[in-house]
Amino acid sequence: GPGARDGPFGTVGVDATEPVPVFSPQPDYTSAAMLAKVQGEVHLDVVVLASGRVGDVRVVRAPKPSFGLEEKAIATAKRWIFKPSLRNGAPVNVRVTIILTFTLR
Repeated sequence: GPGARDGPFGTVGVDATEPVPVFSPQPDYTSAAMLAKVQGEVHLDVVVLASGRVGDVRVVRAPKPSFGLEEKAIATAKRWIFKPSLRNGAPVNVRVTIILTFTLR
């Protein structure tokens, strides 16, 4: 779980506002996943830090086998930047779910 060094955690909808993505790139396919025609959603449990950067990222749900899509989703989520969550007007760390969708065009 979150260590003390991460600073205080808020809970979205309870004592903290929802963080707002300001930079949210979408993931690329892996060639293996394209060949296998894998489509679907990767659900991630993400810590949005008080700085607006992304901390810890865990995969909650993903297509099985994912052909590398889980790793792509994690790497992509770590590049996201948020307007941080606020508690009593001060930025705090929060956990949110990010869903990245892989669709073949």
